Amino acid sequence: MKIIRPIDLTQADVFSSNAPADGYAQWQTIGRNFLTSISDLVIACNQTTLFAVNESPSFSKTLYAFDLDTGSDVALAFTLSNFDIKSMAASPDGQYLALAGYKNGSYSPSNAELRVYNLSTGTMLFSRQARVFDGISWSYDSAAVGFIGHNSAGSISPVIVAAGSWGVQSDISDVPSMFRENPDGYFGHGYGFDGFVVDGHETYYSLSTSELYQSGGPPTMAIRKSIIGKLSTSGSNSYVVRLRVEGPSSSTIVSSPVHLVFNPVKSHVLGYLGQTAGFVAFDGATLAADSDVPAAPDAPVLSITPSLDGQEFVVTNSSVQPYLRKFSSTSYTQTGSLDAEVGGFTDNIRYSADYIVFGAPEGGYGLIDIATGDRVTQVNPSVTEGDIFTYGQHNYRALLDNNDRPDLGVKSSPPTWADLGFINPLRMVDGKVGSLTQSPSPLVIEITSPDLIDGVAMFGLEASTVQAELLDGETVLFDTGEESLLDSSMINGWYSHFFTRRGVRKDFVLTSLPPYRGATLRITITSTDEVVRIGELVAGQVRKLGDLLFGSSFGIEDWSRKERNIFGEFEVIERGFSKRGDYQVSIRTNQISWIQQLLAGLRATPVVYIGDESQQLSIIYGFYVVLDLVVEMPVYSQCRIEVEGLTDDSATN
Repeated sequence: MKIIRPIDLTQADVFSSNAPADGYAQWQTIGRNFLTSISDLVIACNQTTLFAVNESPSFSKTLYAFDLDTGSDVALAFTLSNFDIKSMAASPDGQYLALAGYKNGSYSPSNAELRVYNLSTGTMLFSRQARVFDGISWSYDSAAVGFIGHNSAGSISPVIVAAGSWGVQSDISDVPSMFRENPDGYFGHGYGFDGFVVDGHETYYSLSTSELYQSGGPPTMAIRKSIIGKLSTSGSNSYVVRLRVEGPSSSTIVSSPVHLVFNPVKSHVLGYLGQTAGFVAFDGATLAADSDVPAAPDAPVLSITPSLDGQEFVVTNSSVQPYLRKFSSTSYTQTGSLDAEVGGFTDNIRYSADYIVFGAPEGGYGLIDIATGDRVTQVNPSVTEGDIFTYGQHNYRALLDNNDRPDLGVKSSPPTWADLGFINPLRMVDGKVGSLTQSPSPLVIEITSPDLIDGVAMFGLEASTVQAELLDGETVLFDTGEESLLDSSMINGWYSHFFTRRGVRKDFVLTSLPPYRGATLRITITSTDEVVRIGELVAGQVRKLGDLLFGSSFGIEDWSRKERNIFGEFEVIERGFSKRGDYQVSIRTNQISWIQQLLAGLRATPVVYIGDESQQLSIIYGFYVVLDLVVEMPVYSQCRIEVEGLTDDSATN
């Protein structure tokens, strides 16, 4: 006796066939794609267009562009090859798109690059080595773009690039000179940019620095500073020391503001110092601290995002409702909160002219209409009761006039859609023996799986021949040839040879395929009636349990309804049936624990049980309900497996 432990064949990259579709219309949304199947999006917006790309590591990403008002695709004039985007920003005027990422298939710092593309022509206008995770900032008038990159000496610095000429207007040539005091016993120094933002003619930045020295020997001392600076397009650099602390290096910690934004209404540079200190603001001209700041939420702030016109901004926090809060740029008062799902928010939020765009925690992105404050939802078609559509891998029938998405409508109360099951090509692998895939003859099936496949079973066949081949590319490794499904067991003489109708095997197994991992299994099924039907196809690894013994019994359980009416006549409603099997098996005593462990793991999994390949009544696809293992002899013992097959209702469909 053997079993076949099935693998999942509903995956598109594993299973394919030439079985035709059902011919129903595809259900799809009207005009809008929220990319809900993609998580962790990098998002950029200009006035009218959304740009999005998946954040996960890959050098073959798709860069999406959508019209925010209609949801329709916007064609891009350029394509990316071997470039992994990590951050991006569109100029507010809609002319340019800046991308930061890695090139040449490598994540080394030398391959980190910022690029600027012309959205009309697709021309790459600028490229330079950059720190890709530090963000990109456009000025409100789109006249300049800034980023954290490398200066001429190879050190890290804010870089300002002029739109149009695409020349580097300024950077900081020697950052250490801004904070080094050179005390006796100088030991070393370091710095890092915590935030930056571009405003037309200046780039504002926050800088954390440290300088180590020894005063007459140990202990090592440190001077740590928080610096706020302003780098102009003319190259001038001014800054103020926000905080200076001197003491033992292990006890001196100084933080600088993060999430810098420029508020053009108040000419403020606004930043965030942490959950305890909250927001800080600095005068854009003098860099002097200002006490006029918004009230921070009682949770860590993840981002501060200004609107394109600078009149308001959204603060995103991580764990306290509301997660997205709007503030006025004039008064710094909270003006409202945004309709967004619970949790999952990062700095992945942007403004366009009419919408606030954010990375949705359920996947893809969400839109909030600025005018109404309402979240924009999918635009679905209206359907009429009785309409049948295909959506994903299933067919659905509308139970009511509605515009719900089918897979969600089946769960609503009351339900608006009924799930009719898998589409025709996948009905043969849906786990139901009675749902038939139909195809013109021949039906060709291909299975390519990393899992080992050395056994195949087919149930509910209406066909004439079956052929199985193993292929490595175009090379045929194994071929069973065409095997006839005709059953000649009743032909036992000349009379029956001429006058008895031959039966047809509806259940068929192959358990002797060569164990060739990674090969393509091609199954070809033909029918003299020109139409092939198959109820279920199972493929997987064969496990031999033992030898089937005489005394095993098999039958069916009929689910038809037969009742007498008041006149004594039968009223019959034909329904499906399921096979039953009581397998008596001789097993090796030293394998009894292994068999128990194997079948215990399959107690809730439908499995193909094969008593004798030549006897189709002993081939059952279903669950075992009884497993008895009797330690009988030193070498051989007995096993009893009672199996209930899946219901076959194909005759009643």
